Amino acid sequence: MKPITIGKFRGLQQISSTRGTFTALALDHRQNLRKANPAFVDDGELSRFKLDVTCILAEGATAVLLDPEVSAAQAIAANCIPNHVGLVVALESTGYTGDATARHAQIIPGWSVEKAKRMGANAVKLLVVLPS
Repeated sequence: MKPITIGKFRGLQQISSTRGTFTALALDHRQNLRKANPAFVDDGELSRFKLDVTCILAEGATAVLLDPEVSAAQAIAANCIPNHVGLVVALESTGYTGDATARHAQIIPGWSVEKAKRMGANAVKLLVVLPS
């Protein structure tokens, strides 16, 4: 097994508990939330909802998973993520390409691991859909 870098190890420490477990508040959803509530068609409404939830629940998590499109930078600017809670940022666009048996996630245009790191993320998330 290939060892991880010290930076990756540190990032994992920052998003986990002292016991090495993860309790992530996952709010990187976009399209599913828009489908669930027509008010979220507007990016501003979706962002406000995610900020409200993050500000209320982040304290009980080891990390918050947000998207860079409407919530990550906004949550940082609003100081909704406590200092002891890590930040994980999604890399993939909402939705998929390919047929139902071979889905493919796509990276958000203009987004990268490097940009997530510059934003202050401790880790990134990429959804990989395995063939059924």
